[in-house]
Amino acid sequence: MVKIICRNVAIEETFVSFVEEHEGSTLLDICQQAQGVTSSIIFEAYYSYFTFGLMHNEAVLPFLYSNGAIEWNVPFSEAYLKDFLLTHNIEKEEGIYIESGLPHAGGIGLPDFAVLWDVVTPYVLDILAVCANIGGFIALIQIILQPWKKKKRMPAPHTFFEVTLKEKWNHHQLAEQLRIAHDPEKAKNLLRFLGYQWLPKEQLYYLPKEKIDDAKQLLHAMDELFFDELENQNK
Repeated sequence: MVKIICRNVAIEETFVSFVEEHEGSTLLDICQQAQGVTSSIIFEAYYSYFTFGLMHNEAVLPFLYSNGAIEWNVPFSEAYLKDFLLTHNIEKEEGIYIESGLPHAGGIGLPDFAVLWDVVTPYVLDILAVCANIGGFIALIQIILQPWKKKKRMPAPHTFFEVTLKEKWNHHQLAEQLRIAHDPEKAKNLLRFLGYQWLPKEQLYYLPKEKIDDAKQLLHAMDELFFDELENQNK
């Protein structure tokens, strides 16, 4: 049994349900069985730095860990419950918090993330790294994310930075998560581009937490500016 806490924003009520699950249960399967759920389901509580509204109408999760690696832009119908729980360290008894009852607003849907990379990257790298080769960084990202690009599942820069920016990394672990375990040198180069420094004693790459926090705050601010601009265009 898994606990689902659903806030139906249309009627301003919260419902708590306990739903039977099995090995192959998807997130959509489980949530559709919960009380208070309508055709729209939102998991914004679990993706704080990426403006989930960009993906609202696409019914996809910005990222999900599956079999030790990252999957980007995963449809609710393809996201396994067990992977979602592991990604966000959720206990079944604790429950999954969702929102439902939101209108299907239409709108822009998924933007051209390749364009967003060109816009966002210089600002983020200005915080993280010194004299970063922006063109080289974007070229490296394109190579790393090529398999997902072919599936039209390339992540937004906001999502990518949210996942990859943490205080310490083993580049082999990062390579596995990015599905480039066969070429860990690319993961090492990625960390160097982001300004990480090698710690010989720990055999890890390190970036001060304050730099990570500053970069994430910048991304969040850019999200807000982006939506303000959209609202002004639609007036």
